[in-house]
Amino acid sequence: AYNNRGNLYYQQQKFDLALADYNKAIELDPRDAPAYVNRGNLYGRQQKFDLALSDFKKAIELDPRFAMAYNNRGNLYYQQQKFDLALSDYNQAIDLDPRFAYAYTNRGTLYQEQQKPDLALADFNKAIEIDPRPAINYYNRGNLYSLWQKPDLALADFNKAIEIDPRSAPAYTNRGNLYYQQHQTDLALSDFNKAIELDPRLAYAYTSRGLLYDSRQETEKAIKDLRQAAELFRQQGNAGGYEKVMQILRELGAV
Repeated sequence: AYNNRGNLYYQQQKFDLALADYNKAIELDPRDAPAYVNRGNLYGRQQKFDLALSDFKKAIELDPRFAMAYNNRGNLYYQQQKFDLALSDYNQAIDLDPRFAYAYTNRGTLYQEQQKPDLALADFNKAIEIDPRPAINYYNRGNLYSLWQKPDLALADFNKAIEIDPRSAPAYTNRGNLYYQQHQTDLALSDFNKAIELDPRLAYAYTSRGLLYDSRQETEKAIKDLRQAAELFRQQGNAGGYEKVMQILRELGAV
C-alpha cells in the first residue's frame, strides 16, 4: 500500500511524500525489491546517483530476475555517460523479459548516441511492435529516417508522434526542420511556433526558426531568435549548441 501511494505521490511530483512512503514500505518489508526500484527512481530524478545506484543494486540482489531493476539502473548509467555499463544492463533486462518495450527504447537511444543507427532502428521497430502507444519511439525513428534522407518515412513518424502526444515540442521542431529542408517554409514556421509555444525554453526550436527567418531575409527576427537560443543554451550548459549559434550570429554581424 505504501509503495502504491508512493508511486502516486511520485507522479504528482510530491517527492518528499513519495520518499517517506518508499522508506516505510522498505521498513515494513526489507525484501521488497520493487520498493527499492521506486526509491532508486526517485533518487535518480533528484540527481542523487549514489543512493539510486545502491537501491537498484539492492533490488537486483533481492530479485536477480527483475528486468525493471536492470533497465532503470541502465538509465542511471546512461545519464552518467557510462555507456558500456548501461548497454550491459539493457541487454540483461531484454534477456529476462524479451517483451519489455521500454528496454528496447532505451537501448535504441543508446545505440543512437553511439552512432549505431542500424541497431537503433531495429530496437525502435521492436519497441513499436511490442507496444505501439509511446510517442518517443516514433520520434526517435523519425530522427533516424531524417538522418538517412528518407523524408516520407520521417514525416509519417513525426506525424504519429504528434498524434499520440500533441504536446511534444521536440516532435514539432523536428517536423518543422523536415518541412524546412523540403522548402515548405510556411509549414515549418507553423511547427516552430507551436514548439516554442509548448516549450519556451527549447533552445533549438529558436535556432531553427531563426535560420528560417534568415532565409527569408527577415534579419531582425532571425537575430532575436538566435540570441534567445544562445542564451538558453548558455543557461542549460550546452556549450556546443551555444558556440554553434554564436558562430551564426557572428556571420550575421550581430555579435
